[in-house]
Amino acid sequence: MGTIRDEFIWTEDKYVYHLTNVPAMKGIIKSGLIPQIGDRSKRVGDDIEGIFFFYDIKDTKSWLDAIYKDADRCSIELLRFNIKGLEWHVHEMDIDGLYIDHYLPNGIPRDKIEYARMYDRKTGLIQTLTTKTDNPIITWNPINKYKPINPGKALYLSDKQKRSIQMN
Repeated sequence: MGTIRDEFIWTEDKYVYHLTNVPAMKGIIKSGLIPQIGDRSKRVGDDIEGIFFFYDIKDTKSWLDAIYKDADRCSIELLRFNIKGLEWHVHEMDIDGLYIDHYLPNGIPRDKIEYARMYDRKTGLIQTLTTKTDNPIITWNPINKYKPINPGKALYLSDKQKRSIQMN
């Protein structure tokens, strides 16, 4: 297990990503992210109580592949939070040090967590994480306004969101 050093505390804003499933969202909305050893952690051999995260949103698919069964993938949510000023650890998972986990030993309050909604850039239609969409439009929403995606209902990027994105 890695140890805490100065370079393991970001002094600038740094958003990181975390995957969870829809049933877990109720607890996250109520209490934030709490360090624990869950079923998915056990599935990949983690025995550390912590909040695991990844640095690059482009790694979402590889994390989906590693910790979720195909049947569970339609109900996965992507979260993000800022680790500026937070103490974090590195845990090497294999003998060669090729697979490395990053985790926080302490919780993240709910008001610091946002959830993603991805929209197809051409149609404006909402997409799940498992949909293969090139360069989606991603909106980040406060966790207290969470609403799961209803697969039977088409949702489009609102005109207000489109204007906001076009201005940025």
